[in-house]
Amino acid sequence: MKKQGLGIVMIMSAAFMWGTIGTLTRGLATLGFASLSLIFYRSLSTALILLVYILIRDRSLLRVRIRDLWIFLGSGVISFFLFNVCYMLSIGVNSLAVSAILLYTSPIFVMLFAVLLFHESFTAKKAIALVLAVAGCVLVSFGGEMHITTKGLLLGLASGLGYALYSIFGTIALRKYHTLTVTFYTFVFSSAAALSVVDFPQSLPLFAQRPSNIPLVLLFCIWSTLLPYLLYTAGLASNSALVASIVSCVEPVVAAVLGFIVFSETLSPLGLVGIFAVLGAIVLLQLKGKREKQ
Repeated sequence: MKKQGLGIVMIMSAAFMWGTIGTLTRGLATLGFASLSLIFYRSLSTALILLVYILIRDRSLLRVRIRDLWIFLGSGVISFFLFNVCYMLSIGVNSLAVSAILLYTSPIFVMLFAVLLFHESFTAKKAIALVLAVAGCVLVSFGGEMHITTKGLLLGLASGLGYALYSIFGTIALRKYHTLTVTFYTFVFSSAAALSVVDFPQSLPLFAQRPSNIPLVLLFCIWSTLLPYLLYTAGLASNSALVASIVSCVEPVVAAVLGFIVFSETLSPLGLVGIFAVLGAIVLLQLKGKREKQ
């Protein structure tokens, strides 16, 4: 398998894992864990696990230039942390369907940044794939209650922008640093930022009273954050930011299917059309024209 194709498989795998977050978060909520507190535990667990691994494998991966710290501030705070906070707040004031639709405006933001900052070519194939992916996400989200406020609109768009910015900051960082370095420092900065939202008095007793929660939360953090961000960042190294963002639109498809299977949520005919639209966009990106083959 060619490097670019392997990268797309990695990005799809990451999106699949992210698509399970809603289902797993609901499970942890029944145990008493607040979604905002989980942002901190996801970030801290990822940073600590990567630190141990890097110390064993190659300590030189911890070296970064001070003048490059702004990149990780962007990927960790502006992207991961603010995207998650804005999305959680968006869910609180919008319907779930609207929040999901606004979140998946992210490929549009990536397209704008990629063309302006990286001078990526915006071909007809990419344009069609972009329209299919965004339209597919909208259709997958239909079936739920459509409710939005002005505050909710701004929060939803902010979540989409934050989601998009990981591809942008990640692309910049990967020009200078290893995938492990980029992922590690992203979550060092996001851990520091997430201290502002974690509710220790509420969450720490949950670990003390029920020690079995520790491995559950740890596994959740590894599955929802450590593995997918490593895979996505590695896939981003061999694909453009726009292609990566379009492929990652498989995430709401996974979430919708799991909602249908696990929680018996409605999956409308329009939702099924949306699923095939997203999958069609990914297949389209894999097709090679004559010029590309040459």
